[in-house]
Amino acid sequence: MVAIQAKHLCKVYRWYARRTDLIKEMLLLNKKQYHSKRVALEDISFEVGAGESVGVIGQNGAGKSTLLKLLAGLSVPSSGSFEVNGKVAALLELGTGFHPDYSGVENIRINGMLLGLSRREIEQKLPTIVEFAELEEAIQQPLRTYSTGMQARLAFSIATALQPHILLIDEVLAVGDAYFVNKCIAHLQHFINDGGTVIVVSHNSFLLGRLCQKILWLEKGKLLQFDSAQTVSRAYDLYVRRLESARRARAGLQEDGQRWGSGEIRVKSVLLLNREGRQEYAYFRGERMVVRVHYETDGIYRNPSVYLLVSSHEGILVTSCFSGEEPTDLGVFQGIGYVDVAFDPLLIGDGNYWLSAGIFPHKEGPESIYRLDPYDYHERVREFTVKRPTRPLQTVFDHPVKWSHGCAS
Repeated sequence: MVAIQAKHLCKVYRWYARRTDLIKEMLLLNKKQYHSKRVALEDISFEVGAGESVGVIGQNGAGKSTLLKLLAGLSVPSSGSFEVNGKVAALLELGTGFHPDYSGVENIRINGMLLGLSRREIEQKLPTIVEFAELEEAIQQPLRTYSTGMQARLAFSIATALQPHILLIDEVLAVGDAYFVNKCIAHLQHFINDGGTVIVVSHNSFLLGRLCQKILWLEKGKLLQFDSAQTVSRAYDLYVRRLESARRARAGLQEDGQRWGSGEIRVKSVLLLNREGRQEYAYFRGERMVVRVHYETDGIYRNPSVYLLVSSHEGILVTSCFSGEEPTDLGVFQGIGYVDVAFDPLLIGDGNYWLSAGIFPHKEGPESIYRLDPYDYHERVREFTVKRPTRPLQTVFDHPVKWSHGCAS
């Protein structure tokens, strides 16, 4: 059985530069147009079977929310058609239909009536909604005292209490604590196993891969891919990685932090390279990342020490390496050259990072670790990202381990 079917779906919005332009267009007899057109969706066709879970992914402005609004009946297509078979409940923009000055209970009752429930049905479902949201202590308080996560709990609980055939969710699972998100996912999995249909919008490809059987990928209003969740999420992650890498490459040498040193050896550039030797500034954990430090000097220096420091955007020191500690003999620095430092495999966890780089005089002994006399040191010279393609935990470092199993006697 088909739950949702879209055929050549298009949605075009009118954009007015000034508020008065709409009035002019409506009143003037010459029918002059004062608007421009923005295509939100263009020739979208797909089919979702009953009991299927489908994710919708794409960059901001791709048309994801517009698609859900059409399917929910909150907007009409400019052309094309769609068919929805079954009772629909929609979780779209967070807080839609909520009043900040009313209590949680009052908002449940108002939302229930807006969604078509009778007063009797609302009162019957009220304890279940409050229990699922786990907001017993705050349910009599005004909604303006609720955090964003608490509002998301309430909205999800109301929608699921409707017992719909089709559930449309727009980024609501991105809000709130991990405990409740896991609770929502478990509920949705039971809902799907019982024959329910779910369409969920998210930027989190891992979440969609965990929850959905298929993913629909939109970009600039067009359907790029509609396939298995694993296939599309992998392709989307690679696409985002290329965009991020291109953005960082266009930015050039980034000197966000301080720079100091004697200048006898000067750092000319710091590049991040992938396994093929091409510039790359977005990596998957486990890949090869090479930091190439180009230098220039007018003198001759025997075995200077190269230092790299990786820190998170929050200022946490993630890892560092210092050739003087190894010890490593880098030979003679003269004229123009470069030093490669290979992270292979890259074991840093999911996140955004700053790379600092410096070149120091060669020293030996314990005091060589505490260095305040660089030839040249760039603080936060490069920015890069790392993504864990299979696991979502935000760990700073993925430590290699060895497993063993023993049987108790």
